[in-house]
Amino acid sequence: MVTASEAALKIKETSFQAEGVPTETMLHGPFQCVEAEDLFVLIAPEGAARERTPEIAGLAEEVGSAVVVVDDGVGDVPPSAERLMVCPVPEAFSALTCLVPLQLFSYHLALARGTNPDNFRADDPRFARADVSGRL
Repeated sequence: MVTASEAALKIKETSFQAEGVPTETMLHGPFQCVEAEDLFVLIAPEGAARERTPEIAGLAEEVGSAVVVVDDGVGDVPPSAERLMVCPVPEAFSALTCLVPLQLFSYHLALARGTNPDNFRADDPRFARADVSGRL
């Protein structure tokens, strides 16, 4: 969960809507908010979360969402899902191998969207006036 929350924060900081949700929690409420244009980034290192990843990926694809699975290449993923492979480590250390690739992912998402990933949306006059990054 810590890895998902931190990855979501990095994506939010580059001006995208994102939420980090534990695997089991996703199936009990948040999934009903999914839309076809959503992107699922499922973090599935060694451990309990990996077991449900193929199921959640399949459900996301069923409603039309694109899926990216971040794992060490051991778990099952649907054939249409993209896979971002990281070094295999025990679950307790998975944040170390998952976060840097996910930070780079958020950086490239921002560039693809045409936003500056380093300015906390200061290029939008509304956010520049609010200047929330300097007051935190």
